[in-house]
Amino acid sequence: MQLSIDTSTRFASVAVSHGVDLVSERTWRAERHHSVELVPAIRAIMNGAGVAPSDLDALYVANGPGGFSALRVGMATAKSLAISLEVPLVAVGTLEIEMAPHLPSDLPVCAILGGGGSRLYAGWLETVKETFRVLTVEELIELTSERTLFCGEAAAAIEPSLSEALGELADVRAIEPPTRRGGTLATLGFARLQAGEFDDPDTLEPLYMRSAQYEFAHKTHLR
Repeated sequence: MQLSIDTSTRFASVAVSHGVDLVSERTWRAERHHSVELVPAIRAIMNGAGVAPSDLDALYVANGPGGFSALRVGMATAKSLAISLEVPLVAVGTLEIEMAPHLPSDLPVCAILGGGGSRLYAGWLETVKETFRVLTVEELIELTSERTLFCGEAAAAIEPSLSEALGELADVRAIEPPTRRGGTLATLGFARLQAGEFDDPDTLEPLYMRSAQYEFAHKTHLR
C-alpha cells in the first residue's frame, strides 16, 4: 500500500493506493491550514481504507513548485513517514501532476500555477522550452508561438487573457480548481517507483522558483 501527499498550493490532496489501483482519495481547500489539517486528513483516509502505517511500502509526495509553507508541510510529513517506516520516498513535480490528465496530447502542453502576485509558475512538455520558469501572463503570451494546451490550477483565471491575446493558439483547459488529485500523484509515483527511481528523504527539498529568469537547474523534461 502507498500513501500520496500533495500540499503544493491552497488545495491539498491525499490518497491511498495499491500499485495501480486507487483505494481512497481526499482533496480539499486547505488555504493556509495545511499544518493543522494534513495529518488528520491522512489519519481519516487511512482509517477509512483500513490501512495501518505499517501496511505502507512507499510514500509519494508532490515537491513543487508551489507555496513555500504549504510545500514544506507536505514534504516534511512525507519525509518523516518514509524515514520512520523505512520505506521508499518518491517525489513528483507539481506541474507534472497538473499535466498528467491531459496526456497524451498532440499539442505542446504548458501547466501553470499561481506564483504569488502577478507571477506564474509554468512548465512545458514536448517543446524546445522543456523547462520550469517563473513569469507573468504577458511573458507567457510572448513565449507562445504555436498552438498550445494550457492547463493547471491557474488556467481558468488567466483564460480570458490567453484567449484574447493568442486566439486559436491557446487551447485552455479552464477547469476550476482543484485541478490536482492524489490519485494522479499515486499513478505517477508508482511508475517512477517501478522504474527504480526514488529519493533520499534526508536530502530531498521542495522545488522553489523565485526569478523570472530561473530555469530548473537539472533541466527535468517532465517525462
